[in-house]
Amino acid sequence: MKKVFVYGTLMQGFSNYGLLQEARFLGPAVLNGYGLYCVTPYYPGIIPKQGAAVRGEVYEVDNKTLEQLDGLEAGGELYVRHEVLCTLADGRKMLVYVYIWRGKINEETFVPYDFTPWHPGVLEEVKTGIGKEFFYFFAYGRYCNVREVKKLLCGAGIDAEPEIIGVGSYINHKLAFTRKKSNGYGALDMIPSKGDYVLGVICRMPIEILPALNAKKEGYPSCYDRQAIRVMCGGKPMMVQAYLVVNKHMEEIAPVGVSREKTRGDKM
Repeated sequence: MKKVFVYGTLMQGFSNYGLLQEARFLGPAVLNGYGLYCVTPYYPGIIPKQGAAVRGEVYEVDNKTLEQLDGLEAGGELYVRHEVLCTLADGRKMLVYVYIWRGKINEETFVPYDFTPWHPGVLEEVKTGIGKEFFYFFAYGRYCNVREVKKLLCGAGIDAEPEIIGVGSYINHKLAFTRKKSNGYGALDMIPSKGDYVLGVICRMPIEILPALNAKKEGYPSCYDRQAIRVMCGGKPMMVQAYLVVNKHMEEIAPVGVSREKTRGDKM
């Protein structure tokens, strides 16, 4: 009997799982040192990638099933079978076979660990920073203070601690007040500005709080809209959700000063 780590369409609930119905399921597992890519719109592939990891499942299969899996993976033309070490959910290390992609890779299709295991539509989730169970939130301005993020959550009736991922940089942008809010104060925004950058705190939040967060954000959606932006975090690009001003009044743009009062939103 052989042990195989599978990902993508061979996992339970997906199109090729039928090949493993007679196999013995050993449990969910993680493969460290490999990255998952959407090599086509219909199935993924993995390649060695330092610092990355992939979630999948481990099965014990007989030689006949292993031959069928080899055939599914194009007999070595698209994938090559290697023996690697994976970690099961209970902490056990196990030598398993896994199918490694042999074709070209587009880095734009990389799927970070938080979004694995693979499923249809996962690439769209990566591009928006919104997963099935969580989303990434870029907090800037006064919300760079984690206590302010906590207040925002509490104000929305959410008793949860924000999970801090790290500090992000929105490259080639700067802070500015780009319109007046209904209370007469300036609406803090991020606008293009070559050579500048905006620092913010990246939080990982449960998806259930998104509607409440929208409702709590002052001026949403008439003044602010939630959009996907690409920021840098730890030297790597990352898609996150951020609130940006809509219907900017360009003639009213005011630069953000260094004083604390400015970061709170001056009257314009």
